[in-house]
Amino acid sequence: MNLQFADLNADGHDDIITATFEGHAFLIRGGKYGWAAPEHILDGDGRKVVLSTFYDMDANAYATADRSPEGQSNPDHHCVSTVAMDWDGDGDLDLLLGAKEGELYLRRNEGTKSEWKFTGVNERVMAGGKLLSVPGGLTAAKIVDWDGDGRKDLVCGSFGGGAFLYRDTATEGAPVFSSAQTLLPKSKGQDNGESGPQSDWYVDVVDFDKDGDLDLIVGGQYRTQPKSRVLTDAEKAELIELDKSYKELNAEMDGVYGSVDTGDAEALKAALESEEVKALRKRLSKVNARITELRPRPRRESGVWFYANVRNDG
Repeated sequence: MNLQFADLNADGHDDIITATFEGHAFLIRGGKYGWAAPEHILDGDGRKVVLSTFYDMDANAYATADRSPEGQSNPDHHCVSTVAMDWDGDGDLDLLLGAKEGELYLRRNEGTKSEWKFTGVNERVMAGGKLLSVPGGLTAAKIVDWDGDGRKDLVCGSFGGGAFLYRDTATEGAPVFSSAQTLLPKSKGQDNGESGPQSDWYVDVVDFDKDGDLDLIVGGQYRTQPKSRVLTDAEKAELIELDKSYKELNAEMDGVYGSVDTGDAEALKAALESEEVKALRKRLSKVNARITELRPRPRRESGVWFYANVRNDG
């Protein structure tokens, strides 16, 4: 759900490293003539790099895996972001896996910078002497030297809202992150995004205004509440009938799905593409549009915000 440009195989071309909400880490190799097809990032044993919970595309269902260090038991966390960094200073790129629940995990590269060999173990990353856990859940981590000391810090966005900084306090070797520092708090205003996003903060760090310090670009979501209007008696009666129709159509849709084995990918695909389902969706859409016109509902909107760094002292 985020992406990073990094030369994972040291061939002189930037690759794209990313993850999907299904819980898988992906690589898109860059080359002289463009980008290759996405591929799963595999560990040294040929297994897909995941956390404990992921969506099994073949079985069409969520699955669990045990990738805990020996003698430990990691929670059932769900990977939604991946970034690469040389964690241990050995010249090759390791992986950091961000969990939707807020935690961050390390996958060490025991291969070389041109031929990676990631371990099959997810090590939990610490911050301030405790397990790192971004308040509200971790959307994605950005690796950046925030304070100009030559060390790589973490800036993390939150599903619950807000941007947080974890400084690397080590002087050499592997990073030692401090406790979270709030760079930007969650917006509390119901003002159609005027004061910023309320949730799903995806943060990037860049000197946007070219003044020598690092600013924040934030993608996120906010809710709007359209103004309601006074209905005529005829519209009130219509709304009652529309609500009834909407409930009946949803029951019909549930009946279609209930007759299909959701574990059978081909049967599920056939049901989704059937004329019956297409017709039901069309009718539902029409009824829902009219209901929304008569009884406006809160809407979720997306946007991008720029936050200038007004301090120049890190």
